[in-house]
Amino acid sequence: MLPRLVAGLALALLVIGLVAVPGGVMRLLGDAAFNTWLFASLWPWALVAAVFVLVCRDHAWVPGAALGLLAGLTGLLGGSGVTHQWLLLGMAATALAVACFASPWWLALAGGVLGAAGVAVVSSAEGLKDSLTSDGRGWIFLLAVVGLLGLAGYRIWREQAWLSTVAPALLLLDAILTLSAEVPQFVIDASLAGLVVVPLIATLTSGVARFAGYLVVAAGLLVRANEYVSAAEPTFTSVAHVTLPLAAAIAAYFSRSR
Repeated sequence: MLPRLVAGLALALLVIGLVAVPGGVMRLLGDAAFNTWLFASLWPWALVAAVFVLVCRDHAWVPGAALGLLAGLTGLLGGSGVTHQWLLLGMAATALAVACFASPWWLALAGGVLGAAGVAVVSSAEGLKDSLTSDGRGWIFLLAVVGLLGLAGYRIWREQAWLSTVAPALLLLDAILTLSAEVPQFVIDASLAGLVVVPLIATLTSGVARFAGYLVVAAGLLVRANEYVSAAEPTFTSVAHVTLPLAAAIAAYFSRSR
């Protein structure tokens, strides 16, 4: 009963938050690129739909898909300095709602709290990459990432699901490569979101849900990567930003039963 109540709260907060933003999410971004418009039009409401399914039905893949969509929305809003509290609360509550479906309880609680904190920071902080060790929000982000990596490692060790480490490793490698290179700000924001949500998926889900989470994260990266890759001559980083998510999706498919 509790998981559905928390999911219902997250659903209400997300809907109120999205409706309350004057001019919609696109106005927050100030970016008129077609890929951004497409992503901003579909991803937030796809997350609302996934959380609605969490409230109403028991589908194995939905918790992972909800977290994957949460990663996309977090990266989309990253760096925008969004101050709409209802939307931020809805995103944080989504992480907590998925945690309510996980076990053991202490792992779910720790993962949900760290995930909610990380998502809120990435969504609301401007210039997060440049202030990781000089700002309170930067320290919260680092704590969330390190904590989630530790929890994810523990869960994988506990399950002995070594094959399922390939997909998140590829997604995290993509995030690290883009953060260490000269890339557009929206790519940086997506990478920061990935550093939080990818280990969160590994911590809170398993099996088909984990596959769905990694698949949606990879899909979101590829949708937004088109604008970055097509803007200039191919580089090692831009090629890796396409091939690594693709490889992660394939690896996740073959490890979905783990």
